[in-house]
Amino acid sequence: MAIGALSAGGLSQYVLASSNLTQIQQAWQSLQQSLGSGKLTAAQSAFKTYQQLTQNLTSISGGSSTSSQLTTDLIALGTALSSGDLAKAQSAFATVQNDLKSTPSQAMANANAAMTQVEG
Repeated sequence: MAIGALSAGGLSQYVLASSNLTQIQQAWQSLQQSLGSGKLTAAQSAFKTYQQLTQNLTSISGGSSTSSQLTTDLIALGTALSSGDLAKAQSAFATVQNDLKSTPSQAMANANAAMTQVEG
């Protein structure tokens, strides 16, 4: 069995994607904590960070045009945060969490697709 060489460009994209995943997880946890404690401004900031990181990851991976319930619910979360509606944002976040539990294998691709549609 032959093992193909990994190009320098491919390796740098992998390293960037891996570091982005850690940052994405941190941004998501910050969003969760902010919404849980009722801190709207912090939640908006965390969501914006999450959005920027997932857009960067989408551009590295080639993106995804997958449309799903998760995409719709992430857009609703972004809309609620943008409008400053804490209660609606908390509800939308809970819905997104349920989506992630039901489709973990598709979660990252769908989240990336959603982030390209959400306006910060």
